[in-house]
Amino acid sequence: MPPRPRQREPLYAVIEATLRDDIAAGVQPLGSCLPTEHELCARFQASRFTIRQALNGLRAAGMIEPRPGIGTFVVATAPRAALVQTLTSVEELLQYPGAMLRENQRSQQIAADAALADLLDCAPGDPWLWLHATRRTVGAELPLCFMEAWLAPRFAAVTEAARSDGSPLLILLERQFGQRAAHAQIQMTAGRVTSDIAAPLMAEADSPALVITRRYRDATGAVFLATRLTHPEGRFSLNFEFQTP
Repeated sequence: MPPRPRQREPLYAVIEATLRDDIAAGVQPLGSCLPTEHELCARFQASRFTIRQALNGLRAAGMIEPRPGIGTFVVATAPRAALVQTLTSVEELLQYPGAMLRENQRSQQIAADAALADLLDCAPGDPWLWLHATRRTVGAELPLCFMEAWLAPRFAAVTEAARSDGSPLLILLERQFGQRAAHAQIQMTAGRVTSDIAAPLMAEADSPALVITRRYRDATGAVFLATRLTHPEGRFSLNFEFQTP
């Protein structure tokens, strides 16, 4: 029987979750060979491309391993600790998959110095709300990242919602204020875990990290939200998959 569709989830994600459940429940025990792509297509009434997307997610999580000429075997009954995000659209790059927690949240009013003014494309001295917290996937032992966010002061009320709702700030802003991003800029760089965030991240100071910086602009071109997420090495990776015309 095909899985019951989950709201707002693409079919490949529903199939991946169903196969994960099969593995965890012992329907597909450790060391067993998964059904062929053709058999999975028939079971889930899905295209081969969709099935491959689902299998790619399981492989990236370290749960299955393809063996050329033999088949695809179950090699782990649970995902690895690192979060692997598979992207099939630009929109998915703007947020993490799955349920997230925002912990140790702090916020304060600040004035932009020269470096921050460059990041936010504003004038030095302009007021901003600075929010910082750790983010963690539900059930994970280690924080996924340290988050810094800069909000236009008119959106300060969203910080209260953020204390109990782990949704991305961009989504919270749309829910509470109807504010949507007309333009998003995303930059990924190799960085380091600085000494001031090493303790909350439970990571070594000066250890390698993936740093993702996002800037969101409104219809006038003004930045209203910027975030900087520092992920210690081995806790997060991005896997891009786009179907060409």
